[in-house]
Amino acid sequence: MAQALEEAVEPVSAAALAERFSVSRQIIVGDVALLRAGGTDILATPRGYLLGGRGGGVERTVACVHAPEEMERELNAIVDAGGEVVDVIVEHPVYGQLTGLLGCAPGTTWLSSSGGWRSTEPVRSQH
Repeated sequence: MAQALEEAVEPVSAAALAERFSVSRQIIVGDVALLRAGGTDILATPRGYLLGGRGGGVERTVACVHAPEEMERELNAIVDAGGEVVDVIVEHPVYGQLTGLLGCAPGTTWLSSSGGWRSTEPVRSQH
């Protein structure tokens, strides 16, 4: 399965991997967990799994101006290209700058979409 992810140019869903290897989606999810435990860097994205560690690890800030309904398309484009969205900053007309940290380490604080700061436990679904 790691080879299939390495050969992939875009995220591969658990369902697609399950079909390719003639197993259930649950088997794929379990195998991903085993590979991760063995040290393989596998990222889970909204569109499927990607093998991590690609590229030079460059971090960039991307500033955009768009309508709210375009945000999902923009974030999917970043993830589909193998990027990781680390945080999101929104300029709100009343509240000013709001930051949402994604993929936080345990014990980190983050701003929820409903407002308010919370302490996190790891939630690494990365959709």
